[in-house]
Amino acid sequence: MKPNAPNELNLVNSARLRAIRDQQSQNTVQAAKSVARQPENSDLCIAQALIDSALDELLSQLPEGKQRSLFKIRFGVDPAELKQGSILEALKLLKLSQQSLTNPQALAELNYNGDRI
Repeated sequence: MKPNAPNELNLVNSARLRAIRDQQSQNTVQAAKSVARQPENSDLCIAQALIDSALDELLSQLPEGKQRSLFKIRFGVDPAELKQGSILEALKLLKLSQQSLTNPQALAELNYNGDRI
């Protein structure tokens, strides 16, 4: 076979594939920079894990199709709204211990995603 046959694709010199590769490399570099900018907050990760596990456990005990509405009746807040409020309020509402957190007061002004309220 000839390397430059008309029915063969030359993937090495393809401008479209080069553009895709460049875009992917830029995305990975930007993602690495954004992760490097955000300081790792272990308390936030621990609190998120506690809240997720408690929500999963509570919702699994409720009948399917009515989980969110029964959760809202029982706790007075929708599970999605629970994550928009303060992490400490969510921990208190779900009756979770704060002993695993090193500095729980630092999380008082943060929501589930780590954004300031």
